[in-house]
Amino acid sequence: MKPKDLFYPFLKHTALFSWILKLINIPATVFIARLTSNVVSKATDGDIAAGVTLLSLVLGYRLFALFTETAYEKQLSKAQQKCKLALYQQFLKNPLSLLYQADQGDAKEKLVDDFKTETNRYTTLYPEFWTGLTASLVYLLVLGLQSPLIALLYLALSLTQIFPPIIVKKYLRTNYQACRDIEAKLTDYIVSGYRGFTTIKLFALKSWWLHGLKDLHHQNIVIGNKVEATAWAEDALERFMDAFLQYGSYLIAGLLILLGKISLPLGIQA
Repeated sequence: MKPKDLFYPFLKHTALFSWILKLINIPATVFIARLTSNVVSKATDGDIAAGVTLLSLVLGYRLFALFTETAYEKQLSKAQQKCKLALYQQFLKNPLSLLYQADQGDAKEKLVDDFKTETNRYTTLYPEFWTGLTASLVYLLVLGLQSPLIALLYLALSLTQIFPPIIVKKYLRTNYQACRDIEAKLTDYIVSGYRGFTTIKLFALKSWWLHGLKDLHHQNIVIGNKVEATAWAEDALERFMDAFLQYGSYLIAGLLILLGKISLPLGIQA
């Protein structure tokens, strides 16, 4: 049975909840941006009430987001537990001969890591990708209708974040798979030692078995260090790109305002 056929019936309501929460954020962001722009414009005229209104609305939205996020996490946890039970039942339906021959390490990786990947596909990956794409188009449209120049500059700026992850993912994916393989081998080796304890004791193979375990641990350390280094590089690149995009957008908006290409309210919205 495919993961979609097994998991989706339990995750469909949670996935819908995730889609709704992420879609609501798009018009809310546009509304708050416009309101912030108006408030700043009025604040220069000494209108304090507008600032209080903005603060109240933002606080109310944050409380709403916090409440819905908590409810979503509870629903997601319940749905994942149902998926996990269904997965275990499906796994244990296999003939005993196949279960006996199965590699414990490989089964562990699939039942733990791959399980999270498959369930997150419907509740996180798809909703975030499509709503993120929708949000980008909406934001560019809102800015483009007021100033095509700043919309094009922001689009060009946003495209720069595509390249660093492509470079890092190439190495991270390779190292991650190697790490999964060596962890599976370690698990299988330890289980084989447990099952073959009598043979190891009878033929005095303790030193030989421990040497093999030491060798696998050494491989695990080497591969693990590569994974950690690659993950650190990816995290550093992501932090750099976040700062670059944030302050780069401020710089673009500020320069366009100073050069008189856009108005101050539009720069604040951007």
